[in-house]
Amino acid sequence: MPIECESVAEAEPNNFRTQTELPPPPLEKPPPPEAKRPVNKPPVDRLPPQTRLGSHPRAQLLTHKKRRQVSFRFVSSERGSSFRCKLDAKPYRPCTSPRAYRVKAGRHTFRVFATDRAGNRDPTPALFKFRVRHR
Repeated sequence: MPIECESVAEAEPNNFRTQTELPPPPLEKPPPPEAKRPVNKPPVDRLPPQTRLGSHPRAQLLTHKKRRQVSFRFVSSERGSSFRCKLDAKPYRPCTSPRAYRVKAGRHTFRVFATDRAGNRDPTPALFKFRVRHR
């Protein structure tokens, strides 16, 4: 088949019609499948959050009863972080802010650390030491 040429088609005598044959339209490449397209992945979060104490009891507390209630507020430098708290020698447990405890007279240490959504843990828990004295 001639391309971009004129051709004469057979017709009745003295009737000449020209036909121009055009090339077929160029084939468009189909878009690559989704799996082959480069995906812009968000950068991997490797930075741990920082945990800060917002409010806490005074360093020296007095009580007339056997136990005294104390409360702590804390925050993380990264939104959506989860927390684990610990009082004295007890193990770390999941917690939310504010966290309250009932403590006996004596010296106490409260610790809390944040873990961000990527699983990075604050290597330096926030720490507060206080003492409860019985009056």
